[in-house]
Amino acid sequence: TSPVRPDVRPGRGPLAGIETGLLEAAERGRRGIVALACDLVHVDGALVAQLVSAWNGTGVIAFEAPGPWGAEPLCAAWAVDVLPTVSEALDAGRASPGALLSTLSTRILTASGLPEGSDGEQIFRSANRPADLEPDRSTL
Repeated sequence: TSPVRPDVRPGRGPLAGIETGLLEAAERGRRGIVALACDLVHVDGALVAQLVSAWNGTGVIAFEAPGPWGAEPLCAAWAVDVLPTVSEALDAGRASPGALLSTLSTRILTASGLPEGSDGEQIFRSANRPADLEPDRSTL
């Protein structure tokens, strides 16, 4: 197991965590990282495997998801080659990983093999409160 590495820019949000992960990957000679937010509890191993198998090791690949960016940046593979752009965004005070997707070479992947009755909106819904762990009954 690897030791926990604190963010290089503590308190700067998820993009700072992505930057720290990419720095670690670069130091270890890896091509990149898979970012998965801790509150995306409905994402399973099969979806992560689909993401990794579709990734070509460059840019960013993210699942298509509802929302302003059209993709979920916190369930995505980020290549070390985007590290300079990530760092520049943080240096400039821009900390939104979703907004950054439009400036990067980003491939959008449609999730396949979703559990019956679920969709991207349900799978990529953040679970920040106990009630968020319950199924979205409006889609049943």
